[in-house]
Amino acid sequence: MTKTAENLTSALSSSTRKYGKALVTSIFVTTKVSKLYGYEHQNFEDGITGFLKVVNFFVRNEGSTTLAVVNEFLVLNETSLKIDLGGYQSYRHVVDILREREVGEVVFHDGVERAELIRFIRLLNQTANEDDPWAGFSQAFQRANLEHVEVSKIEITAESELSVDPDARQAAIHAYYRTMDATSEAQEAFKEGARWNPKRLKRSAQNIVDLVMSEESTILALTSMNHGASPAVNHATNCTILSAALGAKIGLPKRTLGDLAFASLMHDVGKVELPDGPDPKCAHALEGARKLLLSGRVSNSVIRAMNVALLHHRAYGGGGSPSLSVDIDPCLLTGIVSVCNTYDRYVIGTSGGADPLLPAEALSKVIELGGKTLDPLLVRVFVNLMGLFPVGSLVRLDSGELATVTRSNPKSELLHRPYVRVFSSASGENCDLFADLSELTGGEFKRSIVGSFHPEEIELDLGEYLSVI
Repeated sequence: MTKTAENLTSALSSSTRKYGKALVTSIFVTTKVSKLYGYEHQNFEDGITGFLKVVNFFVRNEGSTTLAVVNEFLVLNETSLKIDLGGYQSYRHVVDILREREVGEVVFHDGVERAELIRFIRLLNQTANEDDPWAGFSQAFQRANLEHVEVSKIEITAESELSVDPDARQAAIHAYYRTMDATSEAQEAFKEGARWNPKRLKRSAQNIVDLVMSEESTILALTSMNHGASPAVNHATNCTILSAALGAKIGLPKRTLGDLAFASLMHDVGKVELPDGPDPKCAHALEGARKLLLSGRVSNSVIRAMNVALLHHRAYGGGGSPSLSVDIDPCLLTGIVSVCNTYDRYVIGTSGGADPLLPAEALSKVIELGGKTLDPLLVRVFVNLMGLFPVGSLVRLDSGELATVTRSNPKSELLHRPYVRVFSSASGENCDLFADLSELTGGEFKRSIVGSFHPEEIELDLGEYLSVI
């Protein structure tokens, strides 16, 4: 591809994302406003005007407007939409409202009229048929006579597609341990006052970002178990993975994700020379920012890392530790690290010296803190990322089988029914089966989670755990 063609493709993708956000917002506003105030309200009329304008923009330039749901993401004319944090609520609403009706794709063709868009919004506002959502919606769609709108059923992931590529899984595991090595080396250098190599850490951070975007399930699963390194190194690596995944979920560009991952690796660097134990005044936050400032390696990435190191214990909306003479609100990257730091501290048992919690229990603690000390919107995105049983959780099924959670369910109403990998049958024999816990048999769920447990309860060592994630 020539440079001119590359620039044109980039410009078209950027334009698609810009107008895509407007399209998503239009659907969100029109469905919400019409339910609250009716179809005659001025805000609804304005929303439909914006809706038609965006649809016609794509029709003129590309022949049609195609909005598709792929897993839990929206794709517009083959371009994945990246919605910023401010647009997350509308993005999530559109994904949910289409998924609840099992609509996988909506196509608006040349000639679509305002009246058709109003009828389409009316269809979306109708309660979904619980027994057969697609049948109910498609029948109503036929009656609505939408000549220039086309819909198709969502594609359900086949069980064979739930499996994990062993080579990709092994690459994720190797990247995890290389990151721990680089982090340990940097922490030792800070501890001894020696020069440190930020380039190695940045490479490790970028590798984590790449894997989060290509092999998210495996790399997230690795955060659910202690890997034998020092608690500080284990925690820094876990936070980096979780932060990169959360940042990717809200649509941060790849370069910013790299800075976020690097900052997360360094967020507790101020602890390397402090004694173990409670740090109620967050002395490590001030010390960490100071160490990074005086490291002689100051760049934009290091400045962002300083901000995260200093403010990751500051509370959402103000307050928290450390106490500062000027009230500084944590930036978005700091807010992300705060959520992930809190979750992992509960999982590995460093929160107030408490025993380690199961991932599901740790997630409940994070949910309780949403709107108090943690940003509630970031918490909501984190819950959607992890599922109510986070990836890597070991669970017991009502069938008597044991399994690991491999992926959260993209449907928000089915977060308690993730995808799992069954590794032990009801009789206790080894097996290897990928299953979707939302699968129905005779109108009943084929399998359900009855509880989760720590690896130690069944004497599952690290090597065995790595083989079943």
